[in-house]
Amino acid sequence: MERQETFNSNAWTYTSPTVHDLAEAGFFYAGYENVVICFYCGGSLKRWGANDNPTIEHC
Repeated sequence: MERQETFNSNAWTYTSPTVHDLAEAGFFYAGYENVVICFYCGGSLKRWGANDNPTIEHC
């Protein structure tokens, strides 16, 4: 999955939510901090918590 590959950098050091869950929800890594961008709408989210669900947070 191409979106998942964007998280394969030394800059992404977070373990939760998982890279798989973020990519499945349509996000790719912005390249800094823990900012992700939705491939569909272009919206971005950051400050992920350990219990955050990417699909729910994006709604």
